[in-house]
Amino acid sequence: MPSEPSVRILFVGDMHLGRLPSSVPPAVLENDRWRLTDLGPGAAWARIVEAAVANRVHAVALAGDLVERDGLLFETFGPLATGVRRLVDAGILVAAVAGNHDTVVLPRLADEIAGFQLLGPGGTWSTVTVAGEDGHRVRLAGWSFPRRHHDLSPLQTPPPRTEGITFGLLHADLDAPGSSYAPVGRAELNRIGFHGWFLGHVH
Repeated sequence: MPSEPSVRILFVGDMHLGRLPSSVPPAVLENDRWRLTDLGPGAAWARIVEAAVANRVHAVALAGDLVERDGLLFETFGPLATGVRRLVDAGILVAAVAGNHDTVVLPRLADEIAGFQLLGPGGTWSTVTVAGEDGHRVRLAGWSFPRRHHDLSPLQTPPPRTEGITFGLLHADLDAPGSSYAPVGRAELNRIGFHGWFLGHVH
């Protein structure tokens, strides 16, 4: 029986590669079954990549702060790039917006890996279309942090108009006026008319 036509997108936010988990109960680590790295974001990222491939998603959409900080290039760029290449090699579109923690890492990744789409570079808006089965399509519209702090709403620059099914991808501080991390209001987002938003930052 043929599967129902669909567009499958896996949304992921705020991995913070390079950070180790804290407050792990000592008993968890006592028998040497687990190491801190097994419980951290690097291992979670590897599992996400394999789940995306196994479930044959059409796209993975990343909502920023994939790394803990730009200064950890050595520790974070390799695992991130390895995962992105695995996805791209499997025919999966990878689209991302830069958050306040990865304004250097993600543009570099976009320069090095064909098939990795950085949306809205430098505080602009851009789109990418995800092609699903039987001609079904979903458009992603995204905006990226141009630098670590941004005290204006990304929506002060109008996003692209809705065309077909459109979802917004954004790293932003929701309902936090005065924030220096791209503050946006819920009412602002609703006025845009997209079918939905996937937001990173608050976690």
